[in-house]
Order: sequence, then C-alpha cells, then structure tokens
Amino acid sequence: MKNIRLFGLVLSLPMLVWQLVFFAFPLLFLVALSFWQVRNFRLEPAFDTGNWRYILHSELFWTTYVRSWLNALAATLVASVIASGSLGSLVRASANHSSNSRNGSLAIVLWP
Repeated sequence: MKNIRLFGLVLSLPMLVWQLVFFAFPLLFLVALSFWQVRNFRLEPAFDTGNWRYILHSELFWTTYVRSWLNALAATLVASVIASGSLGSLVRASANHSSNSRNGSLAIVLWP
C-alpha cells in the first residue's frame, strides 16, 4: 500500500513542478515587484506600499472587483443549470430504457 502512494506522488511531481515554475513563481515575482518604486523610468527595489494604498483606495478597483465576482457567480449558475439539466436527461433516459440498462448506466458513469 505504501508503494502505491509513493508511486502516485512520483507521478504527480511533474505537474507540481510545472505549476510552481509557470504559475506560483511568476505570481510571487509580480507581487514582489509591486512593492518596488519607479525612479527615472527604472524600477528600484524599495519596500513601498504606495502602489497598494493607491489601488485599494480606488473606487474603480472595487467596482471592477465586485463586477468580476458577479460575472463569475452568473457563469457558475448558468453552467450548473445546464449541467443539472443534462444530467437529469441522462438519468431520465436510462430509467425509460430499463430493458437496456447497461447503456444507461454507462452514460451516467461516463458523465463527468
């Protein structure tokens, strides 16, 4: 049992490395850069929270932020309604064709 877990961890390691290299490290780098200052059209390392204060006190930022969350909520609800309707149709179809229940069961199992 321990060998199976180790094998699974080893198989998932490339995906973890990929996510760290192409998502986490660049994101951390951008956050670090957001604290730097621009002087004479050059970025200079300096811990300055002025950029963050400016953005977080901006009404435009918060309006856009709330609209983004509302759009995400609307898309989630639409996708959920479509998915539940499709799944309901599959279940109904498999119940109506009980003589050939193998195909109906297969359709339900294959549904993500």
